[in-house]
Amino acid sequence: MKASVLNLSVKVIALSAVLVAVVESSAQESTQKPEELLPQTPVTVAELKLKTDVPTSSAKVAPKRFTGSFVMNSYAMVNDVKSNGSKAMLDSENQLGLTYVANDNLKLAVNHNFGLRSVSDSSQLNDFGSDNGPKSGYKTLDPTIHANFKMAPLMGSKPFAVMTRYYVPISQKSQSNQSPGILRAQVFMTWNLNPRFDLSLFSQARLYMNSTGNTDESLGSDSVLRGIVGPSLAYNISDKFSTYYMPYLDMRSVGFQRGQWNADKANNLNNEIGIYYTMNEGNLILNPAWVTSSSKLGSSAYQGTGSDDRTEYDFNLIAYF
Repeated sequence: MKASVLNLSVKVIALSAVLVAVVESSAQESTQKPEELLPQTPVTVAELKLKTDVPTSSAKVAPKRFTGSFVMNSYAMVNDVKSNGSKAMLDSENQLGLTYVANDNLKLAVNHNFGLRSVSDSSQLNDFGSDNGPKSGYKTLDPTIHANFKMAPLMGSKPFAVMTRYYVPISQKSQSNQSPGILRAQVFMTWNLNPRFDLSLFSQARLYMNSTGNTDESLGSDSVLRGIVGPSLAYNISDKFSTYYMPYLDMRSVGFQRGQWNADKANNLNNEIGIYYTMNEGNLILNPAWVTSSSKLGSSAYQGTGSDDRTEYDFNLIAYF
C-alpha cells in the first residue's frame, strides 16, 4: 500500500476517536510468531453486533434496565490444528458483562474480562502469563467500562452507535508495565443494499497508553495508536442465518506522537470469512470464522495471506440473560 493511502487511513481512524469526544451528548500471543503479524481476533463481526453495543428502543415495550451477557472469542492456529489435531492449543478471550439502559440513546456497561487456554502439554502455559501460577489456564484481563451512544441514520444507513470503552489497568501485565490503561472507540455502520445483502463500514481506534515504567524497552513511555478500518459484505440467507466477508487494515503507530502518521509498529491486512447464526429469539449468537493475516511492514508486498502460520480458526459465542 502506498504511503499516502496509509497516512490517510490512519488519519481517518484518528478522526473517529476525535468524533467520540465531540459527541458528548450522544493476549494471547503465541511464542512461535511475532504478535504484530497475527490476526489475534482484534475484531469479530459477532462482537460488533452485540446487543449491548447498539442501543435500541421500542414504542410499546420499555426495554429492560439491566441486561447480562457472556461473550467468548476463541481461536486456534491452523498450523497447530493440522499438526496436533485435537491436542492443538485453544485460546479464548471472554467477557462477562452487565449493561444498564440509561435512556433510549445511552447504555452503560461494565465487563469482567478473562483469558482461558486449553492445552495438552503444561509447557504450553509457560508464556500464558496467568496470575494464578505458571500451570494455570486462567488469567485475569483488564476489566472494561463502556458508554455507547445511539446515533441517527447517516446517509441512508441503519441507526448505529458510537461505542466507547476504557480498559482499567489491573491485570498482571498492565501492573507490570505501569500502564494507565487503554482507550477505545468504534463505529459500525450498515446499509441494506437489498433484502439479501448488507454493506457495512467499520472504524475503530485504540490508544494503548504507556508509562516510563513499561517493561517493554522497545516502547518505553511511548503510547501506541492502533487503527482498524474496513468494509463488510453480508449475505442474509434468512432472518437467523447469514454469511459475511470482512477485509480490514490493522495499523499501529508510535510515531504519531511526533506527528509522523505512519504505521511504524504494524501494518496488517486481515481477511475474515464467517457465519453468523442467531438462536433463542436473538439471545444466543454463534459465529464461526476463518481469519488470515498478512503484513507489509518491512517488505515490498503483503506476505502471509492464507499461510497456516498466519491463519486461525475462530469460534465466537454471545449469550444474553
